[in-house]
Amino acid sequence: MEGSAGLVTTPFVGRGGELAALTADLDAAGAGHGGVVLLSGEAGIGKTRLAEELAAQATARGALVLWGRCWEGEGAPAFWPWVQVVRAYVQASDAAALRHDLGAGAADIAQLAPHVRDRLPDLPSPSPVEPEAARFQLFDSLASFLRAAGARRPLLLILDDLHWADAPSLALLRFVSRELEGAGLLVVGIYRQAEVDGGHPLVATLADLTRGRHRRRVLLRGLDQREVAGFVAQMTGVEPSPALAAALYQQTDGNPLFVTEVVRLLASQGRLDSVASGVGMLEGGLPEGLRAVVAERLGRLSGDCQRVLEVAAVIGRDFELRVLQPASGLDGERLLELLEEAEAARVVAAVAGELGRWRFGHALVREVLYEGLPAARRVRLHGLVGQALEGVHGADPGPRLAELAHHFVAAAPGGNAARAVRLATLAGRHALEVLAWEDAAGLFERALAALALAERPDQRQRCGLLLALGEARMAASDVSAARAAYGQAGQLARRIGAPELLARAGLGLGLVVAGGIVDPVEVGLLEEALEALGEGDSPLRARVAARLARASVYTPEAGRRLALSEEAVALARRLGDPATLAAVLFDRHMAVWGAEGAETAGERLAMATEVVELAERLGDHAMALRGRGLRRVDLLELGDLAGFDADLAAAERTAGELRQLHYRWQPLLARAGRALLAGRFAEAEDLAAQGLALGRRAGGQAVEVYHPGVIGCLRFMQGRYGETAELFPDLAVRYPAMPIFRAAGASAFVEAGETEEARAEVERLTANDLAALPRDPAWSLSLAFLALACHHLDDRERAGRLHRLLEPYGDRHRPLRRVLPRPGRLLPGLAGPHPRPSRAGRHALRARGRARRPHAGPPDGGHEPPGTGPGAAGPEPARRPPTGHQPAHRDRHHRAAAGHPKARRARRGLRAAAASAAPAWPAGLTGREVQVLRLIAAGHSNRAIAQALFISPNTVLHHVSSIFAKTGAANRAEAAAYATRQGLTG
Repeated sequence: MEGSAGLVTTPFVGRGGELAALTADLDAAGAGHGGVVLLSGEAGIGKTRLAEELAAQATARGALVLWGRCWEGEGAPAFWPWVQVVRAYVQASDAAALRHDLGAGAADIAQLAPHVRDRLPDLPSPSPVEPEAARFQLFDSLASFLRAAGARRPLLLILDDLHWADAPSLALLRFVSRELEGAGLLVVGIYRQAEVDGGHPLVATLADLTRGRHRRRVLLRGLDQREVAGFVAQMTGVEPSPALAAALYQQTDGNPLFVTEVVRLLASQGRLDSVASGVGMLEGGLPEGLRAVVAERLGRLSGDCQRVLEVAAVIGRDFELRVLQPASGLDGERLLELLEEAEAARVVAAVAGELGRWRFGHALVREVLYEGLPAARRVRLHGLVGQALEGVHGADPGPRLAELAHHFVAAAPGGNAARAVRLATLAGRHALEVLAWEDAAGLFERALAALALAERPDQRQRCGLLLALGEARMAASDVSAARAAYGQAGQLARRIGAPELLARAGLGLGLVVAGGIVDPVEVGLLEEALEALGEGDSPLRARVAARLARASVYTPEAGRRLALSEEAVALARRLGDPATLAAVLFDRHMAVWGAEGAETAGERLAMATEVVELAERLGDHAMALRGRGLRRVDLLELGDLAGFDADLAAAERTAGELRQLHYRWQPLLARAGRALLAGRFAEAEDLAAQGLALGRRAGGQAVEVYHPGVIGCLRFMQGRYGETAELFPDLAVRYPAMPIFRAAGASAFVEAGETEEARAEVERLTANDLAALPRDPAWSLSLAFLALACHHLDDRERAGRLHRLLEPYGDRHRPLRRVLPRPGRLLPGLAGPHPRPSRAGRHALRARGRARRPHAGPPDGGHEPPGTGPGAAGPEPARRPPTGHQPAHRDRHHRAAAGHPKARRARRGLRAAAASAAPAWPAGLTGREVQVLRLIAAGHSNRAIAQALFISPNTVLHHVSSIFAKTGAANRAEAAAYATRQGLTG
């Protein structure tokens, strides 16, 4: 052995078993059994080398190999490994094959990889859709493309360095992995195990990727001593002595990269022969740890070469000569000399087939160089690299914006923070456009960090960045982080006096509608924004007023929300802005739904119809689908089953044309509800299961609310009360602000023979004039469930009160008229003299309960409050479910079910939900009395309180008298002092 002259590239030794198994996986994929294999291990263990050998085997078998390497560190373009995959396929395919395999999703994929449009310039623009639906459409298009390509010939997709992958790329990987059944595609993912801790985004991805058939994880370990000897023999061309092999194995634990570096170091020191002879073993002179070995080898290069490699390390694992030259300040000839020195030392290598591009031999080499830079030099070099990149890509910076932003933000401590903020903001906007929301959020956060370095940060600019951050986080379904960003933006807008920004913050908080929940932060911001915007006509004021009305649905302020939404609609009509009008009409429909004195179902239907017409004229498919969801509810309430079916079919056609899973699960649940109405229980259960599966694949959070609603109503109508006695209380715990689930739980308990629990819940819900039941869309359904419970409990007094409250709804649901022709027959026997209602009466009430049950799914877009789905019309008369069943308390099966541990847990949950849903105000004050007391403490007169709460002065006087009696206050001043002591003035 003579020095390092004889060293060759890394050999392949000791992985025969792993390669054979991977080859079998490849053959299975070729037979249509697509799969995923994850290769993990420490740095240098040979993961990529094994993948390279598999790629050679795949090519020999006629498969197409596509590589995607994740970008080390910050600045990666969005979906970078997938961009490389698509680009490689584009380069390897002719135009006809490419067009066929990309299929209908070609325009979507072209957003991710512009190379597609270079080859197919006549592609249309993708349809504008909502962020969540747009990303599903992109993912679905890419998965369909890979399936089509795999049908042409087997595909091997290798994604290297997944521990550096960005969150959008991992999300796409999860999606593709679910579409592999029957596909001719094997995905091999490579990552460093030590880099993936509990908080790493790859952790959740790994769980998804290894679940199911044809999916496995392979942990590579070090070579044994015999394999180390073979490795060195192939590397040097000379068989090592047993002493050298043993020493190498002991020092390196068989890590191939470590063995390579040690052998190279010994060879460069001229010690390889002496060690091989048994003289001068590795004791003493060898640094500990792989990084130290790499650092020592780098230290043997010339000073100029090290400095050039430091600049290259700042650029990244791969670097171009046209960027390195201006950043290093060297002329071309001298730079090539220094790169030649680095190549001779096996530190870097030219990238085959790409002129002017080099790559570090291993990521660890680049890491050691970068981490060894002093902080000040690192800042300066980032600035130089940023300037060089800007000079090269300034004409078309779009794909490189994230990289530019990374370097200029890293250089911002040295000055020019404004440029860093500008580029990071542009990069964030570009990431939003290509649906890389997580990347966008990170870029906006970096822009905020750079802005903080400015001498006098622009607070309006900061507020705008916070709004952009909220938008990105909301699009990524990170609702808590989005709320935090919008909340900070609102506080800042308030402080700097920016009403438009304040309004945008409030509107942003309402992008996700949580049924049954009143968000005080959202309501507060919208209230302030409405006041700050003034009385002038503007689209923003119209949207804020309408959103405030919608946000107040689950509050007792029905009069105010009706007035606000009416004002918003009138303003939008004056402005002649169809997009604003569609938005405020949608919000108004939601705001007035269920409110006393609000529009009838026919008037709501006209609103929903106008929403659909406006949205279709604007090409806003998402709003059109939402409007159709509202129309279905109204049509069903009016008994127009044919109209309901027609609207549902139209929504299904639109969702099918858009190929958006986000919308396809909702019509399935609507169809499940329709089957439930007709008594087709088996069909309803099957459709509900399909809807749940699709909703979960699409990442739709609302499906977790609506599917249990369908199943709960199905079990109730099937008489399986033991199950409903578990399900409804569980929903009540999960959604404590929605008393409909507590009312349904009470009814389920009484049917299951749990009369004690049912009676206690009825008493809690009907206390204080039903204060726990807001006048919301689920109002009448909650009353119906409680009435059913009162029937079986022989609670004549409460039954009579509920009967009177439900009478106005008797004529509303036309399909019930053949069964219940008069309002007085709606709840027969409830207020009469008989101790128990007839069986027919009980079933009539159950029909009424079914009339507004949440089993038909939400309006498209997921904005329908649970408990108010298009089941609102009741059962179809021609297909009524069979009547007549024995009360559950006479059924031993149901008594046993009610005593099951799950049912006992559900009872505890129902009590917990009741405790958490209604705050325990001091002195037995009701929620309304606390509102009045707060206004008294603020100095308002009775008339002012009446106006603020939209109630009569006489009602205010009644509340004031009750407050005085409960608190012991003799006058308003003492009541105000009591409120202050009890912390009720906030």
